[in-house]
Amino acid sequence: MRSGLLLALLASAIPLNIQIASAEERTVLAAGYYDWSGTYMGAHAGPKSFSSEGFGDLFFLDDTTDISGDGGEVGGQLGFNKQFGRIVVGVEASGSWDDANQTANCFANHPDVDETTGHLFLEHHVAKYLCQSNLNWTVQGLAKLGYTFDDGRLLPYAIGGFAVSAFQTRFSRYMSDELPALVETSHFAYDTGEQNLTGAVLGGGVQYAVGFGVSVGLEYLHTDYGREGYKGNGQGSQDFSSFIHTAVDFSASGHNDLRTDEVRAVLNYKFSE
Repeated sequence: MRSGLLLALLASAIPLNIQIASAEERTVLAAGYYDWSGTYMGAHAGPKSFSSEGFGDLFFLDDTTDISGDGGEVGGQLGFNKQFGRIVVGVEASGSWDDANQTANCFANHPDVDETTGHLFLEHHVAKYLCQSNLNWTVQGLAKLGYTFDDGRLLPYAIGGFAVSAFQTRFSRYMSDELPALVETSHFAYDTGEQNLTGAVLGGGVQYAVGFGVSVGLEYLHTDYGREGYKGNGQGSQDFSSFIHTAVDFSASGHNDLRTDEVRAVLNYKFSE
C-alpha cells in the first residue's frame, strides 16, 4: 500500500518537475534576458604553442626527442546553441590556419649531444643535429555547456571535443670528418611528411553578448594527440675531399606525442536575435 502510494507520488512529481523547468525557461526569456539560442558564425585568432616528445631511430642515433614551439592561429567557426532557462548547450565546427614552428636540437637528452648547440663531438669529427617542426592547420568538433548570469548576456562555459591537426617534422644531421688524409662532409635528412593527428580537446571560455546578435569572448583549449608513429626512408649525401660524391638512403622510424595549447579571442554573430 505504502509502496503504491510512493510510486504514485513519484509519477506525479515527474511532470511537475518538467513544468517547473519549462516555467523557469519561460520566466527567464519573458523577463528580457538575452537568449543564446540560434545558429552563429564567427572568427577567432590568438597565440598557439605545441610540445612534441617521442623517440627517434635516426642517423645511427637512437634516443628520445623533445621539441617545443609557438606561434599563432587564425580561423573561423560555425555553431548552434540551444538555451534551457539559464543553461546553454551548443555544438561547433571550427577550422584554423596555424603558424607554430620551431627549429632546434631535439636530441638534447642524448649524453653525447650538446644541449644548446646540438653538436656531437667525437674523435676526428663533429656532427650537428637539427629538428624543424611545424603545426600547419587544425579542424575541431566541439561541444559546449554553459550557464548565463545577470541579464543572460554573460556566458561562461566548458568545452570538450576532438581535433585533427597537420604536424610535420624534418630531422637533419650535418657532419664533418677531418682525418689525416681525408676530409669528409655529409648531410642526412628525414621528413615525416604532413601527419594528420587526431586528439581530445578540453577547455573553457567566456562570452558576452554586446547586442544585435554580436558576442565577443575568450577561450582556452588544450589538446592531447597521444602517440603517433612514423616510418620511412631518408636521404643523404657524402662528399669525400670535394671530388667524390655519393648518395645514401637510410631507414628511419619513431613516434611523436603531440600536445597543443591555445588562447583565442572569438567574435560571433548569431543569425536569429
